[in-house]
Amino acid sequence: MAWNWLSDRNPGYQKIAQRLGLDYEEKDQDKEILRAHKGYHLFKTGSNKKVKYILSGLLESKEPFRVFEYSFAVSTGKSTTVFTQHVLSVRLKKSLPPFTLRPENLFHKIGEWLGWKDIDFDAFPDFSKQYRLMSGKESSVRKVFNDHILGFLSFEKGWWVECDGPTIIYFKHSKRMNEEMVEPFIQVSQTMHYFLTGFKGIR
Repeated sequence: MAWNWLSDRNPGYQKIAQRLGLDYEEKDQDKEILRAHKGYHLFKTGSNKKVKYILSGLLESKEPFRVFEYSFAVSTGKSTTVFTQHVLSVRLKKSLPPFTLRPENLFHKIGEWLGWKDIDFDAFPDFSKQYRLMSGKESSVRKVFNDHILGFLSFEKGWWVECDGPTIIYFKHSKRMNEEMVEPFIQVSQTMHYFLTGFKGIR
């Protein structure tokens, strides 16, 4: 029988780990990763939450990171939908001000009319049109969102980034990837991270 990524992803992740020199675990032992991320908006939604297929290692910046599949169920009463997506999480060497970045939508526009604050950048109108950036520490966050990350995200669409201070996560909502998409997801997430933290290794 031919191997199938959807029915058994272990072989695929093992190959990715080997190619990238990462450690691999199939399951979140004792739900340690779930506990570590419970404060994030993403991890507060739904029920039956699971973390599986965990790749871990060090970035070029020497910060520990993990990539994993996160799934959760949302029930409407009549039916239940399971959402699965990839998340890259980094333990920061130097804490950043807490913030949430997500794609802009119509409800956010309505929120702005009602007085909900969105941090915009006049010099990067495409970024400000595509993303909603929120933080209780606006002046500090404006320093983090430098020209490199603002320019990058003016073209890269659909990303969510959440930072609680010592840890930051990157993901695309409800986006589970095929095997060949996992490494590009890691690479783009790492690039965003280096821009946000000012790491010089990619310049």
